Order: sequence, then C-alpha cells, then structure tokens
Amino acid sequence: MKKDTPQKIAFIIPRYVESSAGGAEVACRHFAEKLKSQKGIPTEILTTCAEDNSTWKNTKDPGSVEKNGILVRFFPVEERKNPGEYLSAVLKNDAKQKLTPIEEDFYFNNNVNSESLYRFIKEHGEEYAFFIFTPYLFGTTVNGAKIHPHKTLIRPCFHDESYARMSSIKKMFQDVLGIICNSPMEKELIIQLGKVNDNKVFLAGEGVEASKEIEDENILSSLSITKPYIYYCGRRERGKNFDFLIELFREYKRQNKNSLQFVTSGTHAIEIMPSEISDIIDVGFVSESLKSRLYKSALLTCQASTKESFSIATMESWLQKRPVLVNKRSKVLDYWVRLSNGGFSFKTFYEFEELLNYSQQNQKVLDKMGKAGYEFTVANFKWEKIVDRFYKALIYFGYKG
Repeated sequence: MKKDTPQKIAFIIPRYVESSAGGAEVACRHFAEKLKSQKGIPTEILTTCAEDNSTWKNTKDPGSVEKNGILVRFFPVEERKNPGEYLSAVLKNDAKQKLTPIEEDFYFNNNVNSESLYRFIKEHGEEYAFFIFTPYLFGTTVNGAKIHPHKTLIRPCFHDESYARMSSIKKMFQDVLGIICNSPMEKELIIQLGKVNDNKVFLAGEGVEASKEIEDENILSSLSITKPYIYYCGRRERGKNFDFLIELFREYKRQNKNSLQFVTSGTHAIEIMPSEISDIIDVGFVSESLKSRLYKSALLTCQASTKESFSIATMESWLQKRPVLVNKRSKVLDYWVRLSNGGFSFKTFYEFEELLNYSQQNQKVLDKMGKAGYEFTVANFKWEKIVDRFYKALIYFGYKG
C-alpha cells in the first residue's frame, strides 16, 4: 500500500440491518459510523443482499449505497449447492456431535456465502488496511477470512456452544492477524477453544446508548399492559433460550395467582394461548422510543440466554435504570450482574419464582439496583469510550492511521 493512500477499513457482515434486529450486525454498523465520525478513519461495510437470517434470500439490489455517511457494498448470496449435506451437518452439530472436516466444509460452504464478495476482497485487498469480519459462525466470515488472513481481524461475538468447537473456527482464529472481543469471559473462551495466545486477543467491548426519545407511560394501557410486568426484548427463538423463559413464566403463573405480566417485543412471532392473553403481551417489533418505555416501566428485564458475548438488552435496561434477571448459566450475564450489582441471577425455576416474588415486594431495592446498573453502563460502555478502545485495538494490530 502506498504511504499516501488512506488506510481504509472494511467491516464484513452477513447482512445489513437498519433496525435493532441482529446485535452483531447493528454493532458493526455503529463501529463503522463512529470510527469515521470520531476518529476520521475511512470505513466501508461489505455485506450481502440478504436480510432474513433464516432464508438468506437476496432481497436487496447489488451495488453500492451510502448510508449514514458510510459506503455500503451489497453482494448477492449464492444458492446452497448441497442443501441436504448442509442440513445433515446442522442437525449433527445441534446434537453436539463432532463434525468431520468434510461436514464442516458442507456447513460453511452452504451457510451464507457470496462469491462476488470474496472476489471483491481478493481483488481490492491493497486498498484496505484491515478486513474486520463479524460474527464468527457464518460462511462470509470463515471463508472470507481465508483471503487476506495477514490483514484480517475477527470480531467473533463468541459464546460457548457446539459451533464454537468446530475445527474450522479454531483454525480461523489461529490463521488471522487478531481477534477483538466484547467481554473478559469471551476472551477466555477464545483463548481456550481457539488455542491462541493472549496477545492475539484484544478486549474492546461494545457501546450502548439510550434512545433520545421515550414514549409517554400512558401508551402502556393501550397495549393492555398493566404493572407490574417483566420484560423481554430481542429475538424470540431457541438460540436465545426464549422458549425456556416463557415456559418458566407460564409455570410461575400456574403456581402464583397474581397480576404479574410478561411483556415481550422483538423478532419472530410467538404463540399465545387464549387462556393467557392477559398474562403474556406480545407487542411485536417496536420503535426505539417504545422499547425505552417498556424497559423504563418494567419491574425487571429478563434474559434466559446462555449464548451471550455482551448482551445489549441488559445494558439498555440499565440505561433506563431498571434491574435485570438473568440466567446464571451465562457466564457473561452473571458476570455483569455481579460486577454492577444491577440485578439477580437464577438457575432453577424455584430461584426464578422466589426472585420474582421478592422483586414485587421490594421496589426500593430494585430501584437501587437499576441505578447501580445505570452507573456501571455509563462508566464503561458509552460509545466514546468504546470507540477509543476499538481504535487502540487497531493500533495494537498495526494500523498506521
């Protein structure tokens, strides 16, 4: 690269989303935008024409578009060449059975891929200082990282699951220049499973910010929401343990005849039985301002996921000064709660039940926890601080500016 050539950085994500769906992809967009605005780094986003992470169908036109001051390049997704072998690999992996190298190839080569994206990276490699891929388990990351490994960084959003133990992931971590992670537990897991040295992994974190607007509390009654209620925000899918969380609440209501509601917003539809329509309120995909109100008026925000590298929802709840109730089996969530004193952790139904009943009788304790969570989040995860850390990570891995 010529010395007078600006050192551009490209972020590569499997899909470009402008809503809050897709935490890793949204965080990537924020990093690209804020590195440019706060640090003056020329950044681009390379992505596919797909939006839905279950079908990976091309729904956007290929080409380049400027969004929020960032050039976004869209490339079409390839059709799966071996769908049968891919499904077989998925089912075997979900059953926690070790895949052979050939089966792993079937998985990543039929996951989400774009040959035109890979061709662009290969042909334009000299124009970029770094290619930063996120998250870890997609074909765009695993296959894209092979093109220019000496200038590739991975922001994996890594968590303990069967995919994390694939030999392809370990090899990717070992081959690339470096890895940027979100939490101390994620860093430990990367070093443990990836068999990489500590100096190859940089802890930068992730930024959060509260919505500038918040809906008036009166909107709750129009949505059939009454107090008290617990709130879940995010993807309503098995990977986030949502089915486990809602079943916990259903059992809670069978055992406790009170007025507590479960309010949920996010992607993927859920099924609510006629007998529980006054107890479980699904408001679907909501605006940032309504989401902030739902956090702010909740008794607690609940997260049962065990597969987290950071947890935006936890931090968003704390920015509205409301405590959280999280799954103790998630090392990341349990760590944040203990470090901040911003809520509770549960492991069994009986702990879940006891903590919900305690919370309804001890509002002052919850308010204190919510305030502690707020102070912790503002002190550690404001975007200005996170962008500074991310910039230090780039310098650490050789960025010349």
